[in-house]
Amino acid sequence: MNEVAPANTDRAHWHGTENGYTNRGCHCQPCRDAHAGYTREKRNQPINPALCPSLLNYLRRCRCDGCRELHNRTRRESDARARNKAAGR
Repeated sequence: MNEVAPANTDRAHWHGTENGYTNRGCHCQPCRDAHAGYTREKRNQPINPALCPSLLNYLRRCRCDGCRELHNRTRRESDARARNKAAGR
């Protein structure tokens, strides 16, 4: 016997949401947009605001403005030291 899914499912309830993308595996454009908005919002929130800015938080994937700026500044200084060492200065 072939079972037919009921015509009125809960699709409208979760469709176009972060839950639809992550938990239900729907990758239509509305679900993708919801997931992109969610990840963009989460990316800009500090992981542990009491420790921000810190390089450890950056390594733990914190991308708040303070942690990102500290990482970039440290990286620029490290690169400059490496260039000076290679040049024999």
